[in-house]
Amino acid sequence: MYSDYAAAGAIHILAVSGLHVGIVYFILQFLFSPFNLFRKGKLIIPILIVICLWVFAFITGLSPSVVRAVTMFTFFAFAKIINRDTNAINTMFLSYFVLLLINPMWLFHVGFQLSYLAVFFILWIVPMINRMYYPTNYFLKKVWGIITVTIAAQIGIIPLSLYYFHQFPGLFFLTNIVILPFLGILLGFGILIIVLAVFNILPEWIAISYNYIIKQMNGFINWIAHQDSFLFQDIHFSSEKVLASYVLIISSIILWKIKSQKGFIYCFIGLSLLIGIFVFDEFSNSNNEFIVFQKSRKTLIGFKHGDNFVLFRSDTNSIYKNSYPLKGYRIANDINNYSEGNLPSILSYNHKNILILDSLGIYPKNSEIDIVLLSMSPKVNLERLIDCLQPKLIIVDGNNYKSYVSRWKKTCEEKKLPFHYTGIEGAFVLSR
Repeated sequence: MYSDYAAAGAIHILAVSGLHVGIVYFILQFLFSPFNLFRKGKLIIPILIVICLWVFAFITGLSPSVVRAVTMFTFFAFAKIINRDTNAINTMFLSYFVLLLINPMWLFHVGFQLSYLAVFFILWIVPMINRMYYPTNYFLKKVWGIITVTIAAQIGIIPLSLYYFHQFPGLFFLTNIVILPFLGILLGFGILIIVLAVFNILPEWIAISYNYIIKQMNGFINWIAHQDSFLFQDIHFSSEKVLASYVLIISSIILWKIKSQKGFIYCFIGLSLLIGIFVFDEFSNSNNEFIVFQKSRKTLIGFKHGDNFVLFRSDTNSIYKNSYPLKGYRIANDINNYSEGNLPSILSYNHKNILILDSLGIYPKNSEIDIVLLSMSPKVNLERLIDCLQPKLIIVDGNNYKSYVSRWKKTCEEKKLPFHYTGIEGAFVLSR
């Protein structure tokens, strides 16, 4: 189900985020509205709402997106209490500054980055769109609000989403238009059902009806997720492309806003930078590599030639294309042609002969071997092997007993022979 929501572009519905904080805020505002009858009601309501929202934030684990939303609401409430006008963008940056003072490492948290980018672009772009067109009909206003917010948020997070998740849900627009109008109702009724269930007074027909609605929503998400032609996956997007994309997006919005010659120049620079980085990425990923991956209890060896890649694996019953660490390596290096084969005993790469010694521990006595890869815990006298083959490097992958690895490392230190253990030093890469 999680994968379906991600593929449909609706993962923000499952993740406890600022969207849910906003819905809870409006529910609390409705519940506490009777306090307006009291003289100090306008002071009491914001305080009660802020307390409840922080309780909600603690209950849900203080995720960055929730803390961001609650902090912003707290500043808004404080401004209301002291009768000061507020500016949404200023409040957003104030919460950003305060949260980074509390925990600077949130700057590198994916949820924190996406949350603030989405909010910033919504606050920046939506008013500009509404100045061009804004419907007067109540129903159209609601639909238009969802459309503009969805477009603005997607513009803000697309480069970063491609960088982190390497996929783009083409039907995210349809998903949000169908689901978002009912999300507040679903969450409100969910809270009501929990309260009624706690006091054991929940009518069965309400529970059945609510369950039916949830099933229909999940069914719709599942249908959207399986429209494979609209889900673009395995997109290679480097950090340089992210920066260039934001330069282009921001310069385009500035051009849209002020329409000046300087704006055209900025747009041209942003576009040229992005095209240049795409060309550079193609060139930098055209190199060749021999790589021994780190994976516990598995031997995985790869040959990369430009955008072609061949994986040799010890486990012939599994396909590793979409599993760790191959999927990440494939996308990071923009591999277009991928294949898998059985693990050979000897390989040759860049005029170097590589012996793969498995559990049998059998090796050719009179061969010229440059590198020895020990795999599947071979029962071999490493000192005798080194004296016989005179290799220049010993590699040990994650498919070996750790007690064997310690013994082999000690032997290599005594022989003053380079030793690489992927379990400690990571994957071994030999480039050309």
